[in-house]
Amino acid sequence: MDVPLEWLRGKRVLDVGCGSGRFMDVALAQGAEVVGIDLSFAVDAARENLGGEARAHFLQADVFALPFKPESFDLVFSFGVLHHTPDCRQAFLRLPKLVKPGGKLAIVAPPTQPLGLKPPDFEAGLRDLIKNQPTRVGYPFGTGVHGSKLTRQAPTYQKTMPVAGQQADL
Repeated sequence: MDVPLEWLRGKRVLDVGCGSGRFMDVALAQGAEVVGIDLSFAVDAARENLGGEARAHFLQADVFALPFKPESFDLVFSFGVLHHTPDCRQAFLRLPKLVKPGGKLAIVAPPTQPLGLKPPDFEAGLRDLIKNQPTRVGYPFGTGVHGSKLTRQAPTYQKTMPVAGQQADL
């Protein structure tokens, strides 16, 4: 992201596809209030990992039907999730309206066909996709979280996401 982690203090944050809460934990440690959503039962793992924190909120929800009012969050982020939805582009387009004026939207997608765009025109396609979004929203995009501040500080949890009724170390 293009801001120091300290920027998160006192901010309201939405983690789209929170999984077991790995990145929620980083934002919570910086003093943010964080809402984690996930379509899967991974929110149960996130609740077990972070549920003792009063500023952590968990919701099993679909990115295509989010129950939030526009401009509810200072930061909306989704790291490595949107390309798993049936329509990555439409999933992305649901998020900018949730960001408050002056807020941030951070999306990380893999370099192959992120947001429904095909290489080698990824950068041009991304510009076309975001040019019609509100200019009040900052758009830091990446092709991976490796080496980011969030990745380096994210913990590994004992409780992980359930896969086909079994625990998996993801």
